Amino acid sequence: MQYIFFKNILETILANYLCPQCQSKANEQSLSIMGVRENSLSIHVHCHICGTHSELNAEVNAMAAQMLETEEWRKTFEEFVKSWWTIGATMKNKNPRTPVNPDAIKDEDIVKIHNDLKNAKSIEDLMN
Repeated sequence: MQYIFFKNILETILANYLCPQCQSKANEQSLSIMGVRENSLSIHVHCHICGTHSELNAEVNAMAAQMLETEEWRKTFEEFVKSWWTIGATMKNKNPRTPVNPDAIKDEDIVKIHNDLKNAKSIEDLMN
């Protein structure tokens, strides 16, 4: 795994991860690297407050990795990461206390789109 991805994944976890039990932030001492592959990283998190154990898996987008082979794209990617804190990592927090985003896509929206696609006979039908 390229260092820029590795570093960004760790920085993002430290900045954004909250313990699913007590909502405390992770610190450097609570992270253990369980495995590193070419495009993925497995991290064990031990909450220093309540003792909860979590496992995070991050995967780097293959297209992003290919883009970093040139200096121009590497600089562009570094600027993108600095400005948006975006990585191809997935952090799952199943805490019921986590607030729901009111702008999130709802199940009903997905069902409506599915039905619209199923019933459409042309692109014009979809647009109407």
